[in-house]
Amino acid sequence: MNARHLDEQDVKWYHCEKCPYKAKQSSVLKSHVMVHHMEEREIKWYECSKCTYKAKRKCGLRNHINARHLEAEEVKWYKCKLCPFKCKFNSGLITHTNRKHSDKQKSKWFVHRKSYECIHCPYKTRKKHDVKTHTAAKHGDVQKWFKCDQCSFVSNRKSSLKRHASTFHVDD
Repeated sequence: MNARHLDEQDVKWYHCEKCPYKAKQSSVLKSHVMVHHMEEREIKWYECSKCTYKAKRKCGLRNHINARHLEAEEVKWYKCKLCPFKCKFNSGLITHTNRKHSDKQKSKWFVHRKSYECIHCPYKTRKKHDVKTHTAAKHGDVQKWFKCDQCSFVSNRKSSLKRHASTFHVDD
């Protein structure tokens, strides 16, 4: 059975020798050690033949080439079965499906794992960074704008609106 589906006490843990980190799979521990504990000279870098990009893992280089250097017809596209959406990575299709085509309240993706919510809309994600990126992209610098009810003047300060009104709309 896959380690993801075992109870905590039944998992064979792989422990890092240099820190308290532990993983359910040896390959995950190997990646951890490479990223966090190997010195620069010890790492076998995978270098892109088309640019200066280099990666610590072969899959990182493969993803880079797929994202940056392949022509559209060379890409293995992951296509949504429910809408025209397509992307270059299966993880993107899974995220799309979870966000756009599933009942988020009943989905165990949200129920059993910590999720982060946008304070401005119903968007949810498992990654804190994603909610920050979403907020910046979809909501910009969300702040309260004070609009004059007599003209097109707007300000992000109430005091500026009051000054504007007393200057331009006295006894209108």
